[in-house]
Amino acid sequence: MSGSGPGWAKALGLLPRVITIPHFDRMAGYIGADMFQKFITGVPAGSKLVGVDENTALVQTGSFGAEGVMRWQVMGQQTVSLFDEAGQRSVYKSGDYVPLQEL
Repeated sequence: MSGSGPGWAKALGLLPRVITIPHFDRMAGYIGADMFQKFITGVPAGSKLVGVDENTALVQTGSFGAEGVMRWQVMGQQTVSLFDEAGQRSVYKSGDYVPLQEL
């Protein structure tokens, strides 16, 4: 419906509480700044929003961090953004590990 917030649909279910937005660096230009902000603030409770820029991947490394959980690493040319429940953005560049342990 035009003018309404984003709708959420289940995907593969590999990470059930993670919402991934591919081509994140271009998303605001595609949908407009207002809808983009609704996207960021409309994440269902208990979920994490992960934005993956073009030419970039978030890869499960197969290794475990100090917390005993699987590690996720940014690979590629750009960045990965992780948003907390308040909509605050943390940006990770290639080689960085993204803290998804609470998922």
